[in-house]
Amino acid sequence: MPDNREIVLEALLLHDKGEYADKIIKSILDKYSYLERFERGFINRVFTGTVERRLSLDFILNHYSTVKVNKQKPVIRAILLMSAYQILFMEQIPDSAAINEAVKLAKKKRFNGLTGFVNAVLRQISRNKENIDSLFFELKCDEVKLFSAKYSCPEWLCKHYLSELGAKTTEQILINSLTDRKICARTNLSRISTDALIDKLTKEGIVCERIDGFDSFYITANEGLSNIDSFNQGLFCIQDLSSQRIVNDEVKERLKNAELVIDVCAAPGGKTCHIADMAKFLNSGLKIISRDLTDSKVEKIEENTDRCGFDNVSTCVWDALREDESLLEKADIVIADVPCSGLGVIGRKVDIKYRVQPEDFKSLSSLQKEIIDVVSKYVKKGGMLIYSTCTVNNAENSENAKWIEENLPFSLVSEEQYVNDNPDYDGFYIARFVKNQFSNGI
Repeated sequence: MPDNREIVLEALLLHDKGEYADKIIKSILDKYSYLERFERGFINRVFTGTVERRLSLDFILNHYSTVKVNKQKPVIRAILLMSAYQILFMEQIPDSAAINEAVKLAKKKRFNGLTGFVNAVLRQISRNKENIDSLFFELKCDEVKLFSAKYSCPEWLCKHYLSELGAKTTEQILINSLTDRKICARTNLSRISTDALIDKLTKEGIVCERIDGFDSFYITANEGLSNIDSFNQGLFCIQDLSSQRIVNDEVKERLKNAELVIDVCAAPGGKTCHIADMAKFLNSGLKIISRDLTDSKVEKIEENTDRCGFDNVSTCVWDALREDESLLEKADIVIADVPCSGLGVIGRKVDIKYRVQPEDFKSLSSLQKEIIDVVSKYVKKGGMLIYSTCTVNNAENSENAKWIEENLPFSLVSEEQYVNDNPDYDGFYIARFVKNQFSNGI
């Protein structure tokens, strides 16, 4: 049976082959579900932390190693990365334990001839860890290289942030991306009040932190959401504050008299559930059609709506690029939270910053326009189109909003860009449009 560090090594080698970090860790933790909670926590922390800090760790290893990381054998490189992470970012792990276990793991993987190399590199890092910041300081004359190495962000992406947001905001975004994100819960007000829910959760032993101005709170779920009775009873949903902003006062007012809302790229269902909850809270007869591209995505929507008991939602698998003639000019509100580069959630998806590429901006912007061109036809005259993304990129956000106004019969009524330099918000963009009354279709 493999020990915990060997399991982490297994996960890192899978990631090197191109598999997604979130899928790897879920599979690994499911496979080793028999382990104690603290062991599973260690595996999760070391794997996700090593992936998240990969560029910083590469930079540090290259300084102390006689063999550059891109020349090292994959197993040895992964052992050095995960062990350097433990030494530099896990105070509860003694350096000696991290080093000794790394040497043992190299031997176990039949790299006996490289155990001395592993030991020497890690001992160098351990001896000099109080001076690591000075390595980054040497890059102070090149802001792009400095931010990339210090905050483990690809140079092209640092350059992009700097050009659109400036140095101060860029650095804060990158700092926040490496900070543990709080779990935000939104109360289902049609089921319970926020005060009553927090009281109930507190009695269940769950730590909650109320958020001023929202019917939401931060929740500490050490045992996982599936072990919380109030969650299983559908009394709350997990939804970031920025995403909750889609349902602002104007949208709530429209919901009072609305008959149909269509959510066209809805998985995993947070916005669908928010609208469904508001409709029930307002005693509205509103119906919601919630769609996404694949069976697996629609299943996630159904998991959330079924758990919460929202019988005012109907779901189906549907490609948003395919026009549904039965819905033309039928919807009071269409929500299009379109596929995007995801730069707003780099603090939650640890490898998205490595996967997105500069050329993706153009192709995604084009896809977003194609989706909007189709789904905007479902909006009634005088109805609302809500365009949103979870990214921080003008080409996918404000430039697309301008395109909508210039090419479709809609007028912009409000626009919000949340930049993830605020630790309480993911990066998120929302633009609300009203369909012109004089429109004769699209």
